[in-house]
Amino acid sequence: MSKNYISINLIKVQNILDTDFFTGTLTLDQIQEIGKVPVYKAWKPLSEGYQRDENQRRIDQIRDRIYANPDSIDTLVDAVNLNIRVPDASAHIEPVQKSATDYGDFFTFKYIDSYGPAYIVDGQHRIKGALAALEKARADGDTEVANKLANTRINISLTLTDDVYKEAYVFYLINKYAKAVSPDGAHRLIVEGHNSGDINFYNEVVRSGTMSQDDICAANIADLMAAKSNVWSTRIRDFNDSGAGKISIRALTLMLKPTFTAVKNTLKASGSKIDPETKTYQIIEAYWDALEIIFKDTIFNPLKQKEYGMMKSSQAEVMFKVLKFICEVHIKDWVERFNVKPFGDLTDSKTWVKILEKPLNNISDTNPSNTKVKGHECWYVGKSGSMGLYTSSAAKRDIAQRLVYEIETSHGIVRSQVI
Repeated sequence: MSKNYISINLIKVQNILDTDFFTGTLTLDQIQEIGKVPVYKAWKPLSEGYQRDENQRRIDQIRDRIYANPDSIDTLVDAVNLNIRVPDASAHIEPVQKSATDYGDFFTFKYIDSYGPAYIVDGQHRIKGALAALEKARADGDTEVANKLANTRINISLTLTDDVYKEAYVFYLINKYAKAVSPDGAHRLIVEGHNSGDINFYNEVVRSGTMSQDDICAANIADLMAAKSNVWSTRIRDFNDSGAGKISIRALTLMLKPTFTAVKNTLKASGSKIDPETKTYQIIEAYWDALEIIFKDTIFNPLKQKEYGMMKSSQAEVMFKVLKFICEVHIKDWVERFNVKPFGDLTDSKTWVKILEKPLNNISDTNPSNTKVKGHECWYVGKSGSMGLYTSSAAKRDIAQRLVYEIETSHGIVRSQVI
């Protein structure tokens, strides 16, 4: 150590498991000096370690994020939990004032080498990522960043107990009951934060790769569908929303994103200044309105719609794959390559009726009971229909390809590969 001890200022927070918990700070340099992760080794006792092996990919992600913005180590916004295995811990904690005995009071703890490591109970990857950023700065000869990171104060939650099983139990409790943000929750936070103009959420999209700009645009379209769509508005579930049988807003975003990208690219190639979000929404709305017109007495009949699965997540994904493909080829291939007379504007449901009605009513398949089904019957739920057979990624691609094949051949278009 660079000196005989490290003095840590602490506030007593709580007593759990007959152990006092304190909050304080250490510099990243100090944590590097005294910190240690108790990693579990196969067939060894917990006294030698109890945590999983590091995930190098996570460490690298945290390293790169911190190195890109060393002024604000946002990955360490939450406290890191440390334990120093000191017997008779209370004897080593000194009150700043003689009356300091209660929670909220101030104390000091002088760490010396003989106490052994400060075991990192929770925060392994965040600390290793931060230390990797520090080492990168030093290796790159970036003294300014290295010094900044080395002296950055890290919020810590500190315990002092030599009972390693109690230490391991604290680790267990943290990871058992501290739930990560759900994918749906993260989706909503990032989309709303980004659209509000908040620079942190904007950077999350631009810098971290959590969501791309196309993801944000697709999410905006999904939100518009939830608010206004004739077909979809009552069939979409938001984060913390209820409703069995509804598709989550995040799942819908992922389904429609390829269609948005296809529309955006087509508009860009033609030099159009039309807003791709608006255009994509109009196309999607027209497409599903056409499906409702085609199957108004069956799949979209309010009295019968529970009998069908077209609006359920897996089958809706298939129909969005079909939509995306047609958006890509309806002019470039159908008109220019195969000399098919243009069907019309894809933002008009009448156009989609002309494209879809005949092939979708005539398509036939075999259901799980080995019975032939045709047209709307293919979308029956359970064993009565056939579309429920296609649930894996490969199977959904296959059935989407077959639907496209049926649509194209019905209009005199024949090719060897469609999707």
